This record gives sequence, structure tokens and C-alpha cells, in this order.
Amino acid sequence: NSGSRSALPDQDQNSMLQVICSQRDRFRKRLQESEE
Repeated sequence: NSGSRSALPDQDQNSMLQVICSQRDRFRKRLQESEE
């Protein structure tokens, strides 16, 4: 299945990246809040 993973349409890849980025932003904000 690793081959089909790289053959994802741009839309699917973009949505996945957006989810990952939003999760990362949330994680970063949490870290900053806990550090203060």
C-alpha cells in the first residue's frame, strides 16, 4: 500500500498537510502555555 500512498490526489495531500499543520500549531501553543 506504500505505492498508492504517494499517488494520492493533490486535494487529499493538501487536506492531510493542513490537518498536520493545524495539529502542530495547537501542540506548539500548548507547549508555550505550559512553559510560562
